[in-house]
Amino acid sequence: MRGADMHDPCSAGSRGKSTTILPVVAGLAVLALVNVVHGGAVRGADSLSAAVSPAPEISIQAFLDRTEVPQNRTATLVVELRWRGELDRYEASKVDPPVVSNLEIVGSGSSSRVEVDQSGQPVSVQTHRFSLKPKELGMAYIEPVVVLYTDTRTGISRRLSTQRLQLNVVDPVRERRGRHGFVYALGAVAIAAGGAVYYFRRTRGGVPEPAPEPELTWEEKLLAQLREEVDLRKSAFQLKEGYSSVSRIARSYLANRFGLGGLELTTDELLRELRQKEVDERLIAQAEELLRRCDQVRFGGDAGDPSELSRLAGVLEWWLTRPQL
Repeated sequence: MRGADMHDPCSAGSRGKSTTILPVVAGLAVLALVNVVHGGAVRGADSLSAAVSPAPEISIQAFLDRTEVPQNRTATLVVELRWRGELDRYEASKVDPPVVSNLEIVGSGSSSRVEVDQSGQPVSVQTHRFSLKPKELGMAYIEPVVVLYTDTRTGISRRLSTQRLQLNVVDPVRERRGRHGFVYALGAVAIAAGGAVYYFRRTRGGVPEPAPEPELTWEEKLLAQLREEVDLRKSAFQLKEGYSSVSRIARSYLANRFGLGGLELTTDELLRELRQKEVDERLIAQAEELLRRCDQVRFGGDAGDPSELSRLAGVLEWWLTRPQL
C-alpha cells in the first residue's frame, strides 16, 4: 500500500503552477475588459463633447446703432458673424428677420468681407442689417437671432444665438423742413407780429440792435450740410451725389471728432486709425459699413438704393446729434 501513498513530484508541481496561473489570467482578463469599457466611455464622452461644444473660431454678436429712437425715426440692428479663415471656411444659413415687438422691419441688407488680424491671419466677417421702425412709445424688443452653420472641413453643423435686445421708443422729433400748411401760417403770423413790433418801437424812438445769433458748432454745421445735400424729396436729387455727400460729411465728422486726416485717408487707413485710437467698436462697425457702401457706389459701379442712402444718412445724423460718442 505504500505505492499508493507515494506522490509524483512532477505531478504535484504542475498542479501548483496551474492553481497559481489561473487567478492571474482571470485578473488580467478583467482588467482588459475594464480598460476596453472605460476607453469606449471616454471616447464616447469626447465625441459627445465635440458634438455639442461650439467651435472656438466662430462667434456671433448683435447690437443696435442706438439705445433709444424717436418714434418718427429708424434704428438699425446689426447681426455679425466672425470667424478665422476665408469666407468658405464655414457655410452659414440665411439669417431670417428677427421676431420683434413694437417695431416694424422696413429694410434689410447683408455684406461679407475678409480682414487681417494683428498676426496676419485672415478673419471673415458676415454682416446683416435690419432697419427697424417704431410703432408706439415705450419699450421695443428684438428676440434672439439663431444662425445654423456648417464646418466645411468636418461637415459638423452647429447653431449660434444672439442675446435679446431692447430699444426705447421716445417722443418723435420735430420735422424741421415739413411742408404742412400750418407751418406756413405760423410763419406768416410770426413775420406779421415782428413787423408790428418793429414799427411800434421805431415810432417810439429807435430800434435796439439785434442780438447776435449764436455761432453754430461744427457738428451743427455738418448736420445742416447733410440735411441740405441729402434730401431725397428734391426732384433733381442725384443718388450717386447723395452717397458722395454722406461719405464726405462722415469723414469730416470722424476727422474733427477723433483728430484724423479724414478727407485724404483711404477707407482702410481711416478705419485703421480709429482702431489704433481705441474708438468704440460699434462706431467703427457703423463707419466701416457707411464708408464702404459709399465707396462701392462712387467707384464700383453700384447703382445704390434710396432706402439704403436714407438709412446711412440717419446713422450719420445720429452721430452728429450725439456729441458724447
